Amino acid sequence: MWRDGLGVDAQKTRSEVLGVNQRHPRGLTVLMESFDLDQSLRDSVTGLVSALGGIDFANPNRPYVLGDDALGCLKDLKKWVKFYGASGKLDALRCIADTNLVSLDLCQILGSFREGQENDKLKWRMALNCCNFTLFNLKILG
Repeated sequence: MWRDGLGVDAQKTRSEVLGVNQRHPRGLTVLMESFDLDQSLRDSVTGLVSALGGIDFANPNRPYVLGDDALGCLKDLKKWVKFYGASGKLDALRCIADTNLVSLDLCQILGSFREGQENDKLKWRMALNCCNFTLFNLKILG
């Protein structure tokens, strides 16, 4: 259900709004509905990425703050990718790409790892799992 500019509910289907089954310039039929993702998968992935951590806007330096169970979130994301990747689907990776996990979260986590923190086991494990998660997904794609 979509809302028009006046706040009135308009009964339009997704295909009407997006123009599904439009003719491609080369004569191919574009079927956008086949690219729809499972909403429960999208919700689960988005929740895990949100629980991973985020920027603390209350602090003037705006540091990235890890969530309470950030390590578990990375492991769960890897399980989703492995589960959907086993059947040849890349749906979980597409959901992760929609959240900008690599650019917004993993790079921030890896960037917070400073020289001299080699003995901090939590930071070390997080950095290792960030790299492992990225390499694991490249292995699935390649």
